[in-house]
Amino acid sequence: MDSSGISDISFNIISDFSPEKSSKSEHYDLNADLVLVASNPGQSTRIESSSRASYMQATTSADCLATLTLRDLSPLAIESMVLGLIMWEVKGVVIVAGDPPLEVPCKGGSQDWPKRTTQQIRSLQKLIQDHKKPANPFVLGSVVDLGQSIDKAADLAGLKVKSGAEFFITQPIFSEGPAFDFETLLMERLGGMEKPSIYYGLQILEQESLCFSIVPDRVKEEVERETNNLDSLTALAKKLIASGQKQFYTIPPIFSGGERNYQLCRDFNLLLKKLIMAPKGQERTDSHL
Repeated sequence: MDSSGISDISFNIISDFSPEKSSKSEHYDLNADLVLVASNPGQSTRIESSSRASYMQATTSADCLATLTLRDLSPLAIESMVLGLIMWEVKGVVIVAGDPPLEVPCKGGSQDWPKRTTQQIRSLQKLIQDHKKPANPFVLGSVVDLGQSIDKAADLAGLKVKSGAEFFITQPIFSEGPAFDFETLLMERLGGMEKPSIYYGLQILEQESLCFSIVPDRVKEEVERETNNLDSLTALAKKLIASGQKQFYTIPPIFSGGERNYQLCRDFNLLLKKLIMAPKGQERTDSHL
């Protein structure tokens, strides 16, 4: 399960960040290798993700990625935004289809999202190769949902890799089984091609926080008992690290209205880095932050 860094760059932790709902920006030190700026989470009006990522990249010490959503953007808009991201030396982009629109789409507005996603990745990869700066690697990624059919997830991920995707982030997982199964099936689909970097989603939950994936009952009970799921999340990370996995996508708690607990995510990232860097077999056993 060993995996290399994104395009030979040692990025171990990507953390999710929601842009503000106003024009006033705030900076949070997430202690992550990369900050992924989300695109209109909850389909709410927020600072546009490529603008927010560019601003953060230019004005803070954080390295950033921007999420761009096919649901909201035409191919021309996406390609134009990617050129801007390259200009501002943002580190990369994550292309997602996005959840179905809250409003009923106009007639003729339905999309074949898997087909459009792979087409968009293919055209963006050519654009990136033509315009990226030699001193600033710019990487192209997408998302994988392991909460449904692992076979279908592997099929789609294989098509994305063949179209030019270099890395994936996954929706939250709460056990190691889906990760192991997915990697086995993906390597079958790739038929000898190099495996992309995969950042498994680790979502921190607190009481009253939201999760848009299926949360096992044992994790719900843990949150009620301990106020968060850090114990089981740390145990899961250790199992993945023991198998050779060193790349993770951490998701701070999110609450109704969009509030997030970035401090708890920062503390978890610090623990995760120590676990990743520990000599094999000598990972820390405590999960107290």
